[in-house]
Amino acid sequence: MPASSDQFSSGRMPDVRPSEGRLSNRRRTSILITCCLSIFIVMVDSTGVNLALPSISREMGASTSQLQWVIDAYLLVLASLMLLSGSMADRLGRRRIFSLGLLLFGLGSALCSVATGPAMLIATRALQAIGGSMLNPVAMAIITNTYPDARRRARAIGVWGAVVDVGGQLLGILVMATLSFAIITGGEQGFDHIQVLASAAIGALALAAFILVERHTAEPLLDLRYFRSVPFSAATVVAVLLFMAFSGFMFVATLYLQDDLGKSPLHAGLLTMPIALGNALLAPVSGRIVGRRGPRPSMVAGAVALAVGGVMLTLLGPSTPLWYFVLAGFFVGGANGVTNSAITSTAVSGMPAARSGVAASIASTGRQVGQSLGVAILGASLNTGLTSHAAFTDAARPGWFMIIGLALAIGALGVISGSSRARDSEARITGTFS
Repeated sequence: MPASSDQFSSGRMPDVRPSEGRLSNRRRTSILITCCLSIFIVMVDSTGVNLALPSISREMGASTSQLQWVIDAYLLVLASLMLLSGSMADRLGRRRIFSLGLLLFGLGSALCSVATGPAMLIATRALQAIGGSMLNPVAMAIITNTYPDARRRARAIGVWGAVVDVGGQLLGILVMATLSFAIITGGEQGFDHIQVLASAAIGALALAAFILVERHTAEPLLDLRYFRSVPFSAATVVAVLLFMAFSGFMFVATLYLQDDLGKSPLHAGLLTMPIALGNALLAPVSGRIVGRRGPRPSMVAGAVALAVGGVMLTLLGPSTPLWYFVLAGFFVGGANGVTNSAITSTAVSGMPAARSGVAASIASTGRQVGQSLGVAILGASLNTGLTSHAAFTDAARPGWFMIIGLALAIGALGVISGSSRARDSEARITGTFS
């Protein structure tokens, strides 16, 4: 019997596949373009604002820590609410949540444009992210329903099967917020400051409570048994580490180009294009390698590229030619392109097929968490150096060494994820959920 329209308006997925026979190719293409554009604006807003940071600092008098919050207020809310928004869409209807997300994102963007100070800008960026969290995973679910082929569904869906547990959601937000606050404030006021210590303590308690709640609830936000699969755990951690390196680099690099070298926002944007070029050129190559030889070669190659970029960055000085920085940025961008597809492949393959949507959504959330931490940690490191009146390149150098360390960790996890022990853990977890 055909599914009723009530089933689809409620957001519940019926057993039949309505989109396959009822949508024309033109309609499918229109839906796909709309969803892709929604994901694009969310991605642009998480990184593109970097180019405006020096202008925000000059025109609003924002400190370095406030600039970090301009980025992290968006990323923290986005990462915290992504699973919740996906679950709401499943329960209340995808069109309804997607439309609400567009409305909130547009409202937040409009308010950002009229912000009169750093505090208002940070608050409106958070409002943007609330809307953005409703666009990214819901768009993936809509695409999946529009193109119901099983293989595409496993790759496209970001939040399918996610079930809310309210206590875990709130504790997860608290963990991320207090950790970011401690890191950013520590870079400005010192890590022995009472506010920093108190925030870190609250975050540690919230993390312990989160684990306890998730282990003893019937409908956890995050089933911790997933992490018994070594490939899945490795992919999640690599997602965090890779985007820590990439977003931290972008934050510091933008300030370097505009504040230290005096480049205009347009010139700085052009100079960062090779970063995107490295990503765009190497991502499809990596996809073919992953399809033929598995994710380990791509992860290791990405780690090498990131380490090379990090080493080059540590050698930056006041008289370093500009082409040298651009080349280092190309390696960092290339590392992101090479490794990113391997992350999704490893996360999905490390779980049973029925759980692939959840696995992909957790990896996606890991990327957002990594972005937030990267801006917080590398930004705090830079701020500490600038506070002591060091030259910009000297103040940035500890952050570049952190990138090298992250690269080494990614390489090690890439090797571990393809080991025989990792494959054994994958088989065991598949048996658990089958």
